[in-house]
Amino acid sequence: MPKKILITGATGLVGKELVPFLQTRGHEVTVLSTRKITIPGVKVFVWNVDQETIEEGAFHGIDTIIHLAGEGIGDKKWTAERKRKIIDSRVKSAQLLYRTIKDHNLPIKTFVSASAVGYYGDRNDEFLTEDSAPGRGFLADCCVKWEAAADEGLERAGH
Repeated sequence: MPKKILITGATGLVGKELVPFLQTRGHEVTVLSTRKITIPGVKVFVWNVDQETIEEGAFHGIDTIIHLAGEGIGDKKWTAERKRKIIDSRVKSAQLLYRTIKDHNLPIKTFVSASAVGYYGDRNDEFLTEDSAPGRGFLADCCVKWEAAADEGLERAGH
């Protein structure tokens, strides 16, 4: 059954492939973007995580959210400020989405939040599974905080 899916991070590595994939399967795709862009066959709404705003109408009819948004990690030097932006872009965006869902009592049935393999850190040849502990370092710390924000949102939603 076709779904109405809202995607954040639709212009990133995964998102730009996911949008057409979902469209070919009959799903209606809506996108939250930090700037007004055009994607064929997609409704695009603007959001600003720092200002905690989401353009009116973005959640109309939405039953699924796929949250992929976050500052790019490989395009600039990792200064202290850059690291803060990388983490905040992931954590604060998840918090904003969950708060909006709760505040407006939105009937979202599915919320998918994708973290990253950086969760495991550099472990050389160690065999890793889904149950492996997080690694050490900035990317692992970022992923732990990102996943914690997603988990916190689920707990607040009563799931």
